[in-house]
Amino acid sequence: MKKFLIGAVIAIALLAGIGGLVVGGLAYKTAFENQAVTDVNVEVETDLSEVAGYTPVASDRVVGLKSELQGGNTKLVWETGKVQAGSRYDFDGTWTSLGGAVVYEAEADAIKALEVVIVIESFNKYGSEHPAPGGMINVVLGKGTPPPTGFDPWFNTADHPEATFAATEFVAKAEGVTTDFENAPEGWTHLIKGTFNLNGVEETLELPAVVTFGDGTLWIETNFQISRAAFGVEPKNPLPGSTVDDIIELTATVSAKPDAGVEIGALSAMITEQSTKIVAQEKMIADLSNQLAMIGEALASLERKVASGVASAPEVDVANLPKTYTDQVQYPEKDPVQFEMVLVPGGDGVTPFYMAKHEVTWDMFYNWAYGSDVNANQYAELQTKNLRPSPLYEDCNQLKLGLGKRPALSMSRTTAEAFAKWVSEQTGKAYRVPTDAEWQHALKLGGGVPDSQEDLFKQAVFIDNAEIQFDPPFLELTDVVGTKEANALGIHDMLGNAAEWVVDTGADRVVRGGHFMLKVESFNPDWKGIEDQEIWNETYPQLPVSKFWYRDHYYQGIRLVADVQ
Repeated sequence: MKKFLIGAVIAIALLAGIGGLVVGGLAYKTAFENQAVTDVNVEVETDLSEVAGYTPVASDRVVGLKSELQGGNTKLVWETGKVQAGSRYDFDGTWTSLGGAVVYEAEADAIKALEVVIVIESFNKYGSEHPAPGGMINVVLGKGTPPPTGFDPWFNTADHPEATFAATEFVAKAEGVTTDFENAPEGWTHLIKGTFNLNGVEETLELPAVVTFGDGTLWIETNFQISRAAFGVEPKNPLPGSTVDDIIELTATVSAKPDAGVEIGALSAMITEQSTKIVAQEKMIADLSNQLAMIGEALASLERKVASGVASAPEVDVANLPKTYTDQVQYPEKDPVQFEMVLVPGGDGVTPFYMAKHEVTWDMFYNWAYGSDVNANQYAELQTKNLRPSPLYEDCNQLKLGLGKRPALSMSRTTAEAFAKWVSEQTGKAYRVPTDAEWQHALKLGGGVPDSQEDLFKQAVFIDNAEIQFDPPFLELTDVVGTKEANALGIHDMLGNAAEWVVDTGADRVVRGGHFMLKVESFNPDWKGIEDQEIWNETYPQLPVSKFWYRDHYYQGIRLVADVQ
């Protein structure tokens, strides 16, 4: 039988009779939402007649393992990090092609054998604080620039495409055994003793684990570390100021019902059937969610229109209001990110309001989108409530256009409104996405679209006048917010750079102002972009497609507004 890579989080959820598919909780499911799977998707053949050299007997239960991302029951992830230019970045990676089995005897509360195999090249990124997390795939698989100009690869996939772990000895802590692992799970009960083969190097490992039996279930949890250098990877780190961790942090959990999976063929068929049903249900839920969102938008629009038409509504004396004010958001252990608001006088049925001087930047948006202000469990819970977006698809083009003080791009209106809600909670002041009428009113008061091409070039960032910068490997077509001249209101980039979401647009979801990929002849006061999922997300690989991001139309961003007080 083939063997396994100890590469990190294993979560096994199995079908029990007709009880359905256990996916480790909604937070676990959400964490994998919208992640790209690499082209390598190999079915690992598993021979259940022998597991780690052990031949199962009639009283044993044998459970086959298969990657969750292949429609199976196993999740496999590791954690590590690197320091670059004085900043620390942590990375998680996940594999998509694996197999193996676990054997146990329910009546005796005893695990007999464990064996897992993983195809190393079936790798994709899981999560990262780094601005370009997909680049870690190159480091892991050695696909990027090799030494002396790049990092050593972590795996020798040419000579050793698979890695293995096999164990047949499970020693109870009650017998007086100890562990040298500093991060052993609290309350660990057993040591799992086995051999780990990676890059052609075989090491004996003793993994501290919590092993419990009860109510017909088996639970295993283990935390441990491995050293890359111990398996033939000597970090050379030739880039000045950059180092990649030698130690890889690993966590594994196994959850199974003893009555499940005696016949691996039947189990696989049931998993495939259940996975198909789940995909169909998710699509139906997504469609219903979109319909409910449209109803909510219509109600919110009606409420705003009713409020604006109340005859007794007090007149706002803009003469006594500040022309501008500055607010800020604060992420833990980071400098505050400030933003300036500009007063827009009322008129044409629009009451006065404040509009952000600049489009929301990646500096202001990125940490919120990737949940750096909360822990992993809180982040997953917020995602299930549509209060935080799922991670970007790994090759979305907006990350190639520059981060920092450039406009945040590619998000849907759902994401824009969730971000405005969060800013409101952080600041105590009600921020929101502007109405279509407010946006067009601000454009008009700001001077509209300049009549001359020369004046348009001074205000707008678009493809005919973008500062194209070849900063390998990126081609930057957006510009730092505020680089171009402000309009008559003192507001920057209402034309070009990022198109901007507006609300109260009926059945259509609309962006205004044009964007950096438009030609000069496209700029006019009435320009708008209407969301089209089939076009904007044509090549998005998952079903249902993301409701938070667009892969093929990544030109839209956010500008905040606030009502006068």
